[in-house]
Amino acid sequence: MFSLGLPLLFYVVIFDPFIVYLLRITLEGFKGSFGEFLSQFIQNYSSLGVGPLWFIEALLIFTLFYVLIRSISKPVASDPNSKMPTNLIVACFALLLGVATFLLRIWLPAGWILVPLGLPISSFPQYISLFVLGTMAYYRNWFLGISDSMGKVWLWISVVLILVVFPILFILGGVMDGNTEPVMGGLHWQSFAFSIWEQFVCFGLVITSLVLFRQRFNHQGSLAQIMSTNAYMVYLIHAPILVIVSLLFRGVVIHPLLKFLIFAPINIAICFIVSHYFRKLPLVNKIF
Repeated sequence: MFSLGLPLLFYVVIFDPFIVYLLRITLEGFKGSFGEFLSQFIQNYSSLGVGPLWFIEALLIFTLFYVLIRSISKPVASDPNSKMPTNLIVACFALLLGVATFLLRIWLPAGWILVPLGLPISSFPQYISLFVLGTMAYYRNWFLGISDSMGKVWLWISVVLILVVFPILFILGGVMDGNTEPVMGGLHWQSFAFSIWEQFVCFGLVITSLVLFRQRFNHQGSLAQIMSTNAYMVYLIHAPILVIVSLLFRGVVIHPLLKFLIFAPINIAICFIVSHYFRKLPLVNKIF
């Protein structure tokens, strides 16, 4: 849990005020000292500035609950011969999860943030379910039990949902006209349809990815190994790096897509280089 809690604490205490300070002085013309900014920042503080690490925060909460449950319950025995759920069971679960998500979004629309913690609660039915399923899959060896045929079924389901169903929902749901509110939540057919669509795509991509990487990419070269080792650290530090690079080159006026294609690889390279050397610091490599 230290590898979750310590990075989260570091981000909230160091990275978040640093990023906000940079944005204040560059975009809002703040002229005061960092001490003056910090005083204002603390006075107006209302929610944890977790940024992209909201996922780490959620995972930490889930893990604490898991540890608590394990401490008061009987040990769970591994069952490596357990049968993988069928396509029908997975589809039914995705449907039920979609309904649960729709019901929650009647009151808490997509994008709604729990202010004190900075968590997107409207998507938590999916996150909680995947955490529980991931734990079950580990003990029951489901990760290796997914058949190739099951992977193909969910690959085609994902392709149809993304390339065919999504554009239809996008157009019929009024999103093309800028009317996104019914999609986000409330008692609207658009919210129901997208809630169901979201869960099926989620399960489809998860199952497809597990089978695809097992079949085609179950190996690692030296570069991939280095990137894999640094992936978590890159996730933790990428936000301030992206902000700094974006501010440095905000004056470059070119087509947004071209700008993205140019600077995305640069940002990725910088993140991995910084991560590589940052992990060499004392104690850091023991945590990450």
